[in-house]
Amino acid sequence: MRTNWPRVTLLAGLGGCLIMVTYLMLYWDSNPPASLLRYQDDPQRIDLYAEQVHGIKFDETGKIVQTLRAVSMNHYVQSNKTLLTTPIIESTSKQGQIWDTTSIEGTLLGDDEIILHGKVSIRDRERTMQLQTETVNYFPNRGEALSEVAVVLRKLNDTTRAIGMRADLNRNRVELLHQVESIHVQP
Repeated sequence: MRTNWPRVTLLAGLGGCLIMVTYLMLYWDSNPPASLLRYQDDPQRIDLYAEQVHGIKFDETGKIVQTLRAVSMNHYVQSNKTLLTTPIIESTSKQGQIWDTTSIEGTLLGDDEIILHGKVSIRDRERTMQLQTETVNYFPNRGEALSEVAVVLRKLNDTTRAIGMRADLNRNRVELLHQVESIHVQP
């Protein structure tokens, strides 16, 4: 009885090569070479990503003065900016008034400024006053919000439209800057 060892060896070698090629085709992209993982000067490189973000800020006495929630957060190394998706900011004024601020997205610039974009809404917890605009620069440490674009202020049944505003949330004051038009409705 004669065996075909050369033929069996050839078939086993071809089978092994086929398995290796299939493996490399399927898994090469999910396991990139180490050279791709090294730091590169890429402006879109994210060094921190988080989902379901929840931050709390306390004053010097330990009282909560602000909470920040967001669906997600991306920090970009080169620009030192942090992008927030659907941020919700709850701030407490010095008199105890609670302000809810929401937008579609936000950009943290350092520790003391947040630029909010898209359907920005600032309202008091009792829902007696609400500001709406497209862009706001919010300074949480000072409790101030600034906008240079169209603003709608609703207070009870009154509606006021203007271009630009400055809000001091600690003192519960809003200053409308230009082209102010107001509609007053008697109760």
